Amino acid sequence: MAIALFGIPTFLLIPARISTVTIEIWQQLQYPPNVELACAFSICLVVFTSVALLVQRRLLSRKGFTTLTGKAGHKQLIDVGGWRWIFLGFCLLMISLSLFLPVYVLLRTSLSKSFGRSLELSNLTLQWFQEALFEQPIFLTATQNTLVYAAAAATLAMVIALMVSYLVKTKPVGLYRFLGFMPMLPVVIPGIVIAVGVFSAYSRPPLVLYGSGAILIAAFTIRFLPFAFSNSRDVLRSVNPELDLAARNLGATQLETIQKSLFR
Repeated sequence: MAIALFGIPTFLLIPARISTVTIEIWQQLQYPPNVELACAFSICLVVFTSVALLVQRRLLSRKGFTTLTGKAGHKQLIDVGGWRWIFLGFCLLMISLSLFLPVYVLLRTSLSKSFGRSLELSNLTLQWFQEALFEQPIFLTATQNTLVYAAAAATLAMVIALMVSYLVKTKPVGLYRFLGFMPMLPVVIPGIVIAVGVFSAYSRPPLVLYGSGAILIAAFTIRFLPFAFSNSRDVLRSVNPELDLAARNLGATQLETIQKSLFR
């Protein structure tokens, strides 16, 4: 996933004159655009990461991840002794560095009259929140659009991912095995490349979505389909295939089997 990141490397590395593949793709799309070279960079990135995904699938294909079965079982805890405090401290450190510290800096900056000054009472203000919430009329509309588009894309991605995961689990042969690989490809494609591809595909007949929220929903769905597929695949892996076979032998339809074995 880090290979396909664009926003973070762009913000942090361009001032230091350090380049990544995603930055190069973005630079090739600036005026005057060199779309052909940008696409070549993208294909190289997709090929490299696709090979990595194939290796991962090969390594995990023979492993068992079943935890939900029709038989009672006993979970055994691993006693790590005094190491648990070291593990706990390491986890807390990672959470602090990756979550709490950035949020603290954002909050501190948003409450400061002037960025860069020390945290003191004379430098604290709610001016920026007042301006964002009450003086920017576009804020509420933008927030509403963001929530609606994100919710629609998340729902669509989850439905597609669940259907594909179920097909891959119940029919792990031929085309269905390849179908299980396809939803993971967008995770290695930079967001800027997906945006260019979606724009090119849906800005001309026969299906014109450009200028509407539908094109953003489509882009969001493609971008986050790998996460939905990965989660739904892991859930299905934890269900013993014997439960599915038992339901089918008792006369349940495929839809009833999915409903009763997964959602109850």
